[in-house]
Amino acid sequence: MKQKKAPHTILLIFLSILVLLILIAAAYQSLRRTITRLSMDFYYPYLKVLKNAEIAISDEVLLMKSRQELASALQAMYRENAQLSAQNSLIESLEKENSRLRLLLDMNPPVLFHPVHAEIILRDPVSWNETFTVDRGESSGVQVGNLAVGMFPSEESGNLITAAVGRVVSVSENTATIATLLSSECILSVALPESNSHGIMQGSDTPNEETVIVKYLSAGAKYGLGEVVSTSGYSDATPAGIYVGTLAGAANGKAAQLDDSRLYAVSSVLPALDLESLRFVSILTERESLE
Repeated sequence: MKQKKAPHTILLIFLSILVLLILIAAAYQSLRRTITRLSMDFYYPYLKVLKNAEIAISDEVLLMKSRQELASALQAMYRENAQLSAQNSLIESLEKENSRLRLLLDMNPPVLFHPVHAEIILRDPVSWNETFTVDRGESSGVQVGNLAVGMFPSEESGNLITAAVGRVVSVSENTATIATLLSSECILSVALPESNSHGIMQGSDTPNEETVIVKYLSAGAKYGLGEVVSTSGYSDATPAGIYVGTLAGAANGKAAQLDDSRLYAVSSVLPALDLESLRFVSILTERESLE
């Protein structure tokens, strides 16, 4: 008859088997890590090359795609900016033209004179600020000698100021040529109310001059830089009191200096209007010529 194993013997066997399984599992995990590490080290150069190639190809594709997208976006942006710039430029140009036209239309002409509003249609690049052609002529009552004026708002008060541009020097049926204050063809009698003096203003033959010489001023008067210069009205074709510009001074740096004869003083005048960007003018014709 067989003897039964003691309970503690069975427990010992069970614990031994359990310990053996744990050791086997631990050995497997350690061996697995070791084998994995060895295999990864072995395959690392090949895997690294493949990975680098994959990254390089991927980056190149992304880079090329980004460049194409960026180029396309930039082109679209350039086109849009060009269109907006052109539209803004056109709007600004139209606003300026409308503003200038409104200024001229709001002008109160001197008594006995009628304003003929005209647009500049031709300028000579060589004498841009000296002469130009407008779209009004004899059919509109324009005559040689008529004074051309423009208008601008005062920075201080905002009131509209009428300022001289030049004289009409030739006319046709539908056009007129105007010599500006800077042209030697334009001779204008002027007054300096602050110094109670008068003179003759004439442009220079030297191109690109910004000021106009004024001669035959009273030698005994006291002049000041920035003094207002206006038309004297001595000529029947020119109304008095039209703003011309400001006294800019003589060559010696003073407001005026004596001429060679020592009988008169000379100086220079800075025109009130910007003749370079001028687009519209009004020609002051005598009302009697329209009857």
